[in-house]
Amino acid sequence: MHRPDPFMLDEDIAELDEAPAKGPPPAAPRAPEPPAPAREPMVATPPPAKPKAAPKAKRGRPKSANPKRQITLRLDAEIIDHFKAQGRGWQTRINNALRDIAGINS
Repeated sequence: MHRPDPFMLDEDIAELDEAPAKGPPPAAPRAPEPPAPAREPMVATPPPAKPKAAPKAKRGRPKSANPKRQITLRLDAEIIDHFKAQGRGWQTRINNALRDIAGINS
């Protein structure tokens, strides 16, 4: 649409707006396409079975046949200091000392 003259009246501008559009006429609606013919269902072949991987090794320490139980035991500070002064493994040494006293040898 061209720019209207500033001195045109409103009626003249309305006539310009109602003018037919230039260009080809709109296309007629298309008829729907017929449905595709039915096909026989395809039988899918299953993919070949993947070889099973070897089972993964279990992680961590193996389960003990005679597991230890956790308890709370209050000992004198001198006893704990004596076993800790000997280095790492002080809890095992206390356990072994108690086994000797109880007469349980493994």
